[in-house]
Amino acid sequence: MRSMDTVYIKLLVEPPCIPLSVAMHLCRLDSDDLLAHTISVLEAFKEASSAIGAVPFLPVVIGSALSLISTLERIKGDKERCMRLKRRVINLLMDIKESIEKHLEAIDSNLVSRLAVLQSTLTSIQAELEELAKRGALARFLRQGSIRAKLDEHIDTVDEAACSFNRAFLTALAESAIQQANFNKDQLRLIRSCDVEFLRLHGTWRCSDIIGEQLDAHWNGRAVAIRRLPVDRSTEDVLKSIIWGIRTWWASLPLTNKHLYAYDRFSEYPHVARLLGRSHPSEAHKFLILERGKVDAEQYFASNVHPTEKLRCFLQMTIDYEHLFQYLRSSQFPVARIGELHMHDDDCLSSLAIKDNGTFVVLAEHLDFANLNCLSHRLDSLFRAPNSNDQIDGSPDFTSHPASRSLLSIVNSEVRGSLAIDTTAYLRSSKSGFLPAIWSCGGFQEFPESHVGDYGYIQPDTHQFVRLGSAFDVLQQEPPFHWIEVNFTNGASDTMNYGYIWREKALRHVPQSGGVEVTVIDQQIRQSFLARFWWICAFAVAERNKIPLRELRLLRSKRYWWSIRADESIDDYSHTGPSELFFHQSRLTENGEVPSPFGYWSLDESSGIVPRREVSVPGIQLECGRSVMYSYLSGFQTELNYSNVQTGNPNNDGELSDEVSEIDDEGYEIADEGDGH
Repeated sequence: MRSMDTVYIKLLVEPPCIPLSVAMHLCRLDSDDLLAHTISVLEAFKEASSAIGAVPFLPVVIGSALSLISTLERIKGDKERCMRLKRRVINLLMDIKESIEKHLEAIDSNLVSRLAVLQSTLTSIQAELEELAKRGALARFLRQGSIRAKLDEHIDTVDEAACSFNRAFLTALAESAIQQANFNKDQLRLIRSCDVEFLRLHGTWRCSDIIGEQLDAHWNGRAVAIRRLPVDRSTEDVLKSIIWGIRTWWASLPLTNKHLYAYDRFSEYPHVARLLGRSHPSEAHKFLILERGKVDAEQYFASNVHPTEKLRCFLQMTIDYEHLFQYLRSSQFPVARIGELHMHDDDCLSSLAIKDNGTFVVLAEHLDFANLNCLSHRLDSLFRAPNSNDQIDGSPDFTSHPASRSLLSIVNSEVRGSLAIDTTAYLRSSKSGFLPAIWSCGGFQEFPESHVGDYGYIQPDTHQFVRLGSAFDVLQQEPPFHWIEVNFTNGASDTMNYGYIWREKALRHVPQSGGVEVTVIDQQIRQSFLARFWWICAFAVAERNKIPLRELRLLRSKRYWWSIRADESIDDYSHTGPSELFFHQSRLTENGEVPSPFGYWSLDESSGIVPRREVSVPGIQLECGRSVMYSYLSGFQTELNYSNVQTGNPNNDGELSDEVSEIDDEGYEIADEGDGH
């Protein structure tokens, strides 16, 4: 509420529309007394400001203004303009006094500099008024026109100074409000670095041409990831441009920025890390703050947590990931389409972490073009070196969450003895559907004298595969094979063909300078068969053959490949060598086996006798070969498998139940699951 002093001064300057009786009463008041009282108030304010010293230049400004008013009172001519100038100066001072008293916290360096400029302006006006005050009556009479013009000029100058101060003060108020704000206009929380407990450097992050540090931290009692902008790009404009990208439609963004949009649109889903906020505008080092799991998946599964808890987490993770994947696909998030080639790499769910409630969370950018196998690949790669021969698949459409949910309900059951079925009995039934992948993959460069579906172990001394039996005999079913063809050009996969049919043919290749073409054909066991072997039979098979479960190997595929690689130094092969080369794929044997050799390179499209020598072309490398891929359990997967066996035994006393031990002999029929891989 304004003081009476302020009201008096405002009445002098701009008389309001008030009742006539009140106006007549005010007119009787001595205006000189009001001015004198206001000046006394300002002098007291000046003394108080000098004593406190909270606002630099304020006492000096008030002192200059009071001196100017005193000088105006000594000027003899043009009293009307002198009074107008005096009122403008007093109003300016009262506005300054009122603003500072109410909003002292808004005073900043810019406002202080404005006060310094104002003091200089008032001092200049006073110096000119001193000259006018010293003039005699004749001089004033002869120059009254110039005196009027000068006084009008000073009135305009004071008005401009008042407007300038008010604008600066409004700006300071706005900035002060921002400084005290907890959210910006986009409802992003504004966070100060002093409120964050920084723990460790986690790595780096990239957005377009910006590369910054990512740190693990705690904020407000939760685990978070801090993404700092590099020092040379740490500006509000850069940060706002990144946040703008978060709220821009996916298709309109460059590929390198597309993942940012996901934080805004999909962060309401519980397993996608949320964008929690951004650095406060007052922070010199700009950053974004994202949700993070309490512990990385690798740390959790390598910890001393009970194996049953790990199995529970693994099954729940499988269920949740498939639900998340279906949600992303229905929301037009760019995950891999069914059958689309996907190359697993280090970014596949690389931010996978476990939250306090035991569920997983992952950054949206690590879901870009993911497929259903990314989770099993990520968990597999946590505890072994990735195998380059097993990094690509064709984005299957099957899901395993019904089977995982049933297993999870058994694991979570408190009274296992009352269950109508146990884990093993359920898994033996074809009703269980697709089971989650629980194995790792490796390969032999040399071709062992064994067949796909054989199980055994690797001799430590000779590194040779020792056959112990056939998984087809264990499960008593026909080999569930399928053929897959994959073509690569310059390291990128072009096509994947399920249901490939092996036949005799010649394949034409046109060499390109610096180009590489590779064709891979796999004869694979279906994933559903592998799942049933490793979930149901592996433990019992290892026990029966008296080998550790981690040493058990199951041959899962035979791989045939050929490649052509041209040197970069050769620009045009049509002048220095053949313009095209042919790989001849041999026909199958009478019993349906792939012959050895399975094919050869030739300069001629027509097939004939296999050449005794390999074709040699300057600047071109022609190769072909074969290998065998096998599956096995890592230490982490062995833990899950053993925990599953123990959980599935209602009479669990540390030994295998009869049903688990005798599963080799019982067997069952498995329905055809199709070509899911």
